[in-house]
Amino acid sequence: MYAYIVGKVDSVGIGFLVVEAGGVGYLINASDYTIGKIGRVGETVKVYTYLAVREDDMSLYGFYSEEERRMLPKVHCSRPLSMIILQKASSSGRILESSVSTFPGSET
Repeated sequence: MYAYIVGKVDSVGIGFLVVEAGGVGYLINASDYTIGKIGRVGETVKVYTYLAVREDDMSLYGFYSEEERRMLPKVHCSRPLSMIILQKASSSGRILESSVSTFPGSET
């Protein structure tokens, strides 16, 4: 639904950042890698996003690049949080495709 959001970083916390765009503050879940690459509070940033919609929740997940965001469908599960965990597990912050096939919950 949202390909990306451009706005100013309002705040940063453990596992999330808030980006203000058009007078709305978007709480975006993200890995430490992504948060570190995005920018500092007060800077204008572009965050590639994935909106996860479930019966009881709607959550935005953020990625530093379009390439990272596009890897999400390859995880083969409905948990974008799995993507963030894979980013944290990778020393470079990049998602290792070989890890995706063995990650719990990645069954097809």
